[in-house]
Amino acid sequence: MEATLLLCAALVAAAPADIGLASSANFIVHAPDHRIAEDVLRHAEQYRVQLAQAWLGHTLPEGEGPVIIHVRISPDEDHAAMLPLKRPHRTHHIIWLKTSEQLACGATLAHELLHCILATKFGERLPAFAQEGCAGLEDDAAVRAVRRRILADMAFSGQYPQLRSVLDRQLIPANDQTAYTVSCSLAEFLFARGSRGTFLQFAVDGAGGNWDAAARRHYGYSSLSALEADWQRWVSNQMRLAAGDGTLRR
Repeated sequence: MEATLLLCAALVAAAPADIGLASSANFIVHAPDHRIAEDVLRHAEQYRVQLAQAWLGHTLPEGEGPVIIHVRISPDEDHAAMLPLKRPHRTHHIIWLKTSEQLACGATLAHELLHCILATKFGERLPAFAQEGCAGLEDDAAVRAVRRRILADMAFSGQYPQLRSVLDRQLIPANDQTAYTVSCSLAEFLFARGSRGTFLQFAVDGAGGNWDAAARRHYGYSSLSALEADWQRWVSNQMRLAAGDGTLRR
């Protein structure tokens, strides 16, 4: 935990006296004041247990995959990022949050913490689309609404990005809403056809060399192209249902 301790020491040394710091065996939180730091820490501990149980089937050992959380409160913004501090095992992480106090203790915090939990478990074996597809389940209603509009445009126009190109991405930039939307939609589609563990294993196996074999092994499709076609039909049906009258519209 040397990197964590060094960074913590740097934060303490640089922090004004009125800056809040809170810590546990799993987290160090740096926030505008002590109350916010303690609140974020409390919610982070709760999410760490809940998310690990939901996705891994067990909690992480105390102190495994420690996270530093840096919080700036900005009521009209919602920005976040996660960075691994130790490669290739990615055993330490830092999260930056610039968001409202509600989201710093809610959906935005949960989204970034799930990234940390999955990275602690899988390292770099889990591809970017799977990371974002899983974490996207934790997003709030406003973010989900943006994705629904992008999906409606795809379904209305019939123009979808090539699925393989999204699955092979090593990084999905924060401003690439199309790739984020495809990742989250595909994850939701596959969650309805198997467990969360099946989805994660599909992602790891496919990234290891053969998406066609992974689609066949885990979901019974003859190829990734067959899975892709079924996913696109599912999206179109979802958008028709959302329209309420069986038609597709933006």
